[in-house]
Amino acid sequence: AAEGSSPLRLMRADLFIISLVLSATFGLLWAWLQAAGSTGWAMLFLFFYLIATIVLFAGIPWSKFSHMFFKPAAAFGKRVNLANGTADNLPTLTRDDPEQQKRHSMELLQGAPMSMGLGIKREAPRHY
Repeated sequence: AAEGSSPLRLMRADLFIISLVLSATFGLLWAWLQAAGSTGWAMLFLFFYLIATIVLFAGIPWSKFSHMFFKPAAAFGKRVNLANGTADNLPTLTRDDPEQQKRHSMELLQGAPMSMGLGIKREAPRHY
């Protein structure tokens, strides 16, 4: 609606939340119909529930839902790499090694001490 288009327009970004709502709704209706003893309707809503759930998980790459799993895994991987001393082909925290100085992206900071740089006043990124 903010872009001037209809608020009822559906896009790929809406797929996750719509399939989440439909999956929950069809799951509840399926359970209620099973409890009521309506086998035919229960099977139909089981089919709808399965389709909505498949669409829910198939649409994960186009949603922000995957960040819930990726970001903590990346943060954990970073801490493991720092603890065991590997850098995964990334520059290390010291610039005294000539090979690491050559790899630095900013020519200005290639020979600079570690206390000099763009993130000097920034706190460590541990808010995952």
